[in-house]
Amino acid sequence: MEMKISDHFSTGRILRFALPSIIMMVFTSMYTIVDGLAVSNLVGESAFASLNLIWPAVGMLGAFGFMIGSGGNALISKTLGEKKEQLACEYFTMLIVFEIIVGVIVSVLVLTFLPQIARFMGATDDLMADCLAYGRPLIAMQAFFFMSTSFQSFLVTVGKPKLGLAISLIAGFSNMILDFVLIAFGNLGILGASLATAFNWVLGAAVPAIWFWRHKEARFTLPALNGVFVRWCSPATTV
Repeated sequence: MEMKISDHFSTGRILRFALPSIIMMVFTSMYTIVDGLAVSNLVGESAFASLNLIWPAVGMLGAFGFMIGSGGNALISKTLGEKKEQLACEYFTMLIVFEIIVGVIVSVLVLTFLPQIARFMGATDDLMADCLAYGRPLIAMQAFFFMSTSFQSFLVTVGKPKLGLAISLIAGFSNMILDFVLIAFGNLGILGASLATAFNWVLGAAVPAIWFWRHKEARFTLPALNGVFVRWCSPATTV
């Protein structure tokens, strides 16, 4: 039986509803561990040190996606609870478009100053090349990182936590496999680990985007974007 966020939840029922999201978060946290294992064993200690130096800068940017997912999730849930399905779809579309725009801007700005950021994080001359090789593809894919994290929250809102878990598992296993394929067989070194993670983000964003595009109960509403921006910015409008 499919559960919806609008259902009445007992303790056991809410645990069953939340379990896929819990597993997803635990599994997602393993991506960097796998990158580290692959790099340390197949590339070397210096590359592993470079990964650990630059990753905090990449990970901190990803917090924006979690922020949009959590805050936007609350807004959309409230709107759905008020039986305003069309407006909820408009808000959802606006948030995703906003994420893409901010992701592109962030990518351009951070890529411009990435050597300085790496130096600030502690990169020495010996480690700088690997820091940039690992960081650049991931910084360039920030819009996909933002979307992949926020889509997971939105899938829970529409009652599809198991779908979110399945997408995370597929993307995660592809990341693990590509880590070893690109590093061991492609001879790409630390760049291979970065490309594997970037592909995971693209996959984690593209599959939910396709799902939302095709389903009427939770969909992108592009023609209404102008109207929702007007309502959002108008102080006289009560949502």
